[in-house]
Amino acid sequence: MKPMIDARDRDLIGQETAALQAWEPGPVPVGLVYGGVSVEDRLSKSKSPVGQLSSTALGDSLTELGLT
Repeated sequence: MKPMIDARDRDLIGQETAALQAWEPGPVPVGLVYGGVSVEDRLSKSKSPVGQLSSTALGDSLTELGLT
């Protein structure tokens, strides 16, 4: 799965990320939290390749922004 940042949004997101990093120099800690998961979701997640999970794409997008 490719990162979720749309090319049309990249400039604006980059500006906002730069402003955040100017306000908080150094690494900006970010948490990615998932809520409750149904039995069906757990089964689907256990059978899917890691690269196809939405959490992987979200994490990759945060890393791309420098927010890890």
